[in-house]
Amino acid sequence: MELADSKGLKEEINMACKDSSVTLNPSLVDNAVMKEGFIAPVAVSAGKEIQFSSSIIINGSEQLLFTPVGKETIVKLSPAWPDPIFTGGQLPDHRINDNGFVATWKSLAHTRNFPQAWKERRYNLQSASFGADLFIPVNGYQKTTHSVKYAILCILLTFAAFFIIETVNKNQYTHFNMP
Repeated sequence: MELADSKGLKEEINMACKDSSVTLNPSLVDNAVMKEGFIAPVAVSAGKEIQFSSSIIINGSEQLLFTPVGKETIVKLSPAWPDPIFTGGQLPDHRINDNGFVATWKSLAHTRNFPQAWKERRYNLQSASFGADLFIPVNGYQKTTHSVKYAILCILLTFAAFFIIETVNKNQYTHFNMP
């Protein structure tokens, strides 16, 4: 499992595989899929289906992307964040409310533009990635900045209007003679 910045992890990454649980450890991998990530040894048999799942608690991330490399990849994301922006190669089935959102992606191998197995780094795996950006809506500081800018604009427009009116009406006042 590749993780670009592991500083936000709140717990160890445990993965349920078959009937057992393994703990993933950081490692340099440098293979066709990733350069570094979290790994754990898992016994597999050729031609047999492998199902695994993991729950990860991350703090302080602005974007979370998943790259589907399995024959079937299902990702369910349920953070307490009310303003997501879904990004990537496909959109999820999702539900958004004030307490957060729940999004589920299902990616199948035949919908991607790279094969199920390969040896070289010639495929662009990021093109199949999907996920969510955790969008920050306009906060109080931005609202204050916009208010100040609009106030300055209103004051300048008022003075500009008076200047234009006085400039246009200047000729009328010069022809008026006082005794």
